[in-house]
Amino acid sequence: MNYLNKCFKEKHNIDHYNNLRKAFLESIHLFSREDKYFIFNDMLSWCILKQQEGNTGYIGEELDVIKLMLEHQCLTGSETEPMNIIFFRNVIFTALDLNELDWIENFITESINNLSPQFRENMRYYSFIYIEYHKKNFEKCMEYFSYLKLENSIFKRDLRILMLKVYYELNYYENALYLLDSTRHLLSGSREISQTHKLRDSNFTKFYKKLLKITKDTDASEIELLKKNILNEVNVESKSWLMRKTEEKSRR
Repeated sequence: MNYLNKCFKEKHNIDHYNNLRKAFLESIHLFSREDKYFIFNDMLSWCILKQQEGNTGYIGEELDVIKLMLEHQCLTGSETEPMNIIFFRNVIFTALDLNELDWIENFITESINNLSPQFRENMRYYSFIYIEYHKKNFEKCMEYFSYLKLENSIFKRDLRILMLKVYYELNYYENALYLLDSTRHLLSGSREISQTHKLRDSNFTKFYKKLLKITKDTDASEIELLKKNILNEVNVESKSWLMRKTEEKSRR
């Protein structure tokens, strides 16, 4: 499709994407399942590209594309192909960003069996952890953590960051410090985690540790400096969470 090529050649021209979307959906009955799958994935890539440029409005469009994939039964390229676990993970994160909890729970129920059998139980609990965290049911998160047995380094990385947040919310500071130390060792020794993610996570653990050290006796200027440093750091995981928690400290 000509519009598809134009989307990525002229990335700043939103009309190309809108024209692609319109033309594709009007003629979608002419495409095979595999073709629909790949075109929808190109649309998702474009939405993610716009978000990386700072246009957060495309989070909603990303989820709309995922819903269209569900509607047209092309979450995978063929009936026999299992759903990619990274795609499943990204669907959960996108819907959580938009607070679509009911939709997520329905998605898990309807789609979990599309994953390979060896991943289903872990991905169900993995998803539940994030849902319960979003609902602020931190003790429930702790329960689900104990059920997980993940080998994939991406998911291990996800859960380490989330566990640190849960420990913080529950005031489990000793647990947090232990996990911080083991996370630093993991980042320094892992070959599976990209350099970009290592940098983002290293900065997160650095700011997180400083956040733990803030007490009611901490000078306000130190808290303001921490907020400024977080704000100015481009490569940091969960930046909005760090800013929010630092802001909460400054109001105490």
